[in-house]
Amino acid sequence: MRSSLRLGLGSSTAALASFLIVAALASPALADEPAPNGAQPAGTALEPLPPPPPSSALPPSAPPPGAPPAQAAPAPDALPSWAGPPSAPATRAESPPDVPEREVDTRRAEGIRLGLDLGFERAFSGSEDRLNAGTPTLLPIGASISFRTSPSLLLGFHGYAALDSRDDCIAADSCRARAYAFGGHIETPLSRGTSFIPWLRYAVNYEILYQGGAPLDPAGHVYRGAFDFFDLRVGGDFVIHRGSEGRTARIGPFAGLVGGVLTNQTGVSNINGPSGAQPRNLERSSGSAHLWFAMGIRGTLDP
Repeated sequence: MRSSLRLGLGSSTAALASFLIVAALASPALADEPAPNGAQPAGTALEPLPPPPPSSALPPSAPPPGAPPAQAAPAPDALPSWAGPPSAPATRAESPPDVPEREVDTRRAEGIRLGLDLGFERAFSGSEDRLNAGTPTLLPIGASISFRTSPSLLLGFHGYAALDSRDDCIAADSCRARAYAFGGHIETPLSRGTSFIPWLRYAVNYEILYQGGAPLDPAGHVYRGAFDFFDLRVGGDFVIHRGSEGRTARIGPFAGLVGGVLTNQTGVSNINGPSGAQPRNLERSSGSAHLWFAMGIRGTLDP
């Protein structure tokens, strides 16, 4: 009986010892095996993971065997081939600074200028053999064309037709008068082109004056011709329109003096009227000097 009990206890002790040995060998492996569903085994502390290395530090992955060699990635500053050569940075076009209107030069170096003027001329008294004897007032309408040779010089031609007054006849004599003139001139502006341009003009003219009717002789007539050796005018133009390339339209007043001398005269006058039949020849080859005071308004256009 005792021997049987000893044998049973010995077997149980051997089995328990075998189980403890197996458990001791298996415990390290179980400790390294992660818990199911990511659970951390009890009794172990969480260790922080090291930070991932920077992308530049990662070694390039080796291509699989048989794959074509990979092309090198373009440098960050390199441009793709389709982009073309780099162009210069776009710069905004600088606009010219605004110039105040008072500083804009309206003078032109070339081209023509057309002019139209309306004037008033009054004669100074003088002898009876002058151009304006019996005709104290003119109302001329004139036109001119000028050619620019430089910004400060114009050369041109002009002319006018005028209605004249008479002071040597009464209403019953039916006296009338007209005048014509043409000549050449030179003109210069007195300052740079601004909104107001003063100017000076010198001209020479040939004048023709016609008087129809004479005192107590409606049928009488006379033609007088004179050479004006000076026609001096000074004026100022206001710029009323500005165009491209210095084209402008202007208008302004002027005043001046016109003086000359009678060069010829033709005509006839009936001493005792038409019924007297005693005509008198009024032909003359020279005469005295005359002088007009002139004023008016002029407009010009640069076409």
